[in-house]
Amino acid sequence: MHIQRINMNQTDFNPLDKIPFLIARTHRTIHNSLNRRLAERGLDITSEQAIVIMRCGIKDGMTQQELSDAIFKEKSSAKRLIDNLVKKNLLVRITDQNDKRNKRIYLTHGGKALRQKMSLIAIEILEIVCANIEEQEMIICKKVLTQIFDNLNKVN
Repeated sequence: MHIQRINMNQTDFNPLDKIPFLIARTHRTIHNSLNRRLAERGLDITSEQAIVIMRCGIKDGMTQQELSDAIFKEKSSAKRLIDNLVKKNLLVRITDQNDKRNKRIYLTHGGKALRQKMSLIAIEILEIVCANIEEQEMIICKKVLTQIFDNLNKVN
């Protein structure tokens, strides 16, 4: 693996204009935008919970561990999110027929209906995110972000 060295002295170093900060700032802004839109539409759900609902809509019936891996959360954090969504009757846990120790996580009818509403909000946000950016630039951006993600996974 080739590691690019940052060539600057400590007095010139400004982490606020580096890629990790820009990614974190963008991530936080998107989450804030999603939370605001969810609240404006009267949906009693956080952006973190919305991600769980959206992920379950992609692959329903995951184990808690699979779901926590898919949303990049520690198992205990994922469990709290799932518990809250079960209390809201948006998710249900069903015992795995092949391994009684595991519970599979499924969207309820209410969870599926909410996912449909959230999909419209997600599309709105994506349209804002992608405004004034050429398709080729987005392809490059995805490639670079994926490489950064892969680089970090190699050392973690």
